[in-house]
Amino acid sequence: MTLQPEFATVQTNGIGLRVALAGKGPLVVLVHGWPESWYSWRHQIPALAEAGYRVAAPDVRGYGGSDKPAAIEAYAIKEMCADIAGLVEALGERQAILVGHDWGAPIVWHTSLFFPQRVRAVAALSVPHAGRGPAPRIELFRNIYKDRFFYQLYFQQPGVAEAEFESDVRASLRKIYYAASGEGRKGHPDRPSRPTRNTSTVWWTRIRCRIGSRPTTSNITPGNSQGMAFVDRSTVTARPSSTSPSRRR
Repeated sequence: MTLQPEFATVQTNGIGLRVALAGKGPLVVLVHGWPESWYSWRHQIPALAEAGYRVAAPDVRGYGGSDKPAAIEAYAIKEMCADIAGLVEALGERQAILVGHDWGAPIVWHTSLFFPQRVRAVAALSVPHAGRGPAPRIELFRNIYKDRFFYQLYFQQPGVAEAEFESDVRASLRKIYYAASGEGRKGHPDRPSRPTRNTSTVWWTRIRCRIGSRPTTSNITPGNSQGMAFVDRSTVTARPSSTSPSRRR
């Protein structure tokens, strides 16, 4: 029988995070991306626990069972990093191995930079480390996309994306997961096979147009990214990048 995690609400950085916990040993903190929760790590949690690690998979602030502050400023990268560093301390540990996927990757990269004393090692899936660019990412995206749709710009106006997605949460999530899946790619040959600047524009425009319709498969779950890279903190160097997660996702 697969090991099932226990759940606790852990106070950190002035908020409560719902955290899935399992195992004993060195602490590994798993940080999910968008639009996900601790559940994205459901396969890795028992595997790591059985391998001799203590695993903590929180719902990032604003997601799932964790607190959801209303202020946009509450979702600054420094706040989310402070959440993770505080979680390590709240669990009674001095350091942890941090693993992040998608938007969780920048969170763990930057936690290692802001709170190096709390981080033993970092692993990132999907998103490599990127330094500060010549301007805030949102300004760069506005200059790049101008009048074209881009999801991170779409998320900037409070209440707009919420109203659309929350009109049918199940269908909205189903569309997002399906569009990113292998079946979604096979069903839409016009989708670029290699990432380009316009890939996400095409993807998100398609999702928005199809909110409310159902994909042809009834068994859709988020896919797992491949290509985990472990790095030593001392080797991380900043470099300019024209792509980075937005401040509101």
